Amino acid sequence: MKGFFFSRGFENESKKEQAKCQIISLNDKEGKKELLVRVSVLPHHLDKIFYNSEIVLVVRLKLNNSKSMYFPYNLNGNERYLGAKVGLKDHTVFTKKDFTQIKTVTINTLNKLLTDNDVWK
Repeated sequence: MKGFFFSRGFENESKKEQAKCQIISLNDKEGKKELLVRVSVLPHHLDKIFYNSEIVLVVRLKLNNSKSMYFPYNLNGNERYLGAKVGLKDHTVFTKKDFTQIKTVTINTLNKLLTDNDVWK
């Protein structure tokens, strides 16, 4: 899993910084799939978090190690990723023990997930 930090928000900034992401668990609670991810922004970026700051999370799930099979599957020779956009609001989210946002994922190429506004509409 990779995370990309947009200080002024995805729509307002083309510059992205890497964010540290770690998958904690994948659970099935009450018939609903949940993915718990720990995200951190480098200390020197904390003063760059504003109300419209966002992180775009992207991941490809490896289905079969021996065959290099992933989900989402390639389309027309292009690798595709699951992506979710998370709003940070302000730096206080990093001091809370539990901070939950329920996000719908979108599927597209990494380039489109990180540069194309229309992908997120």
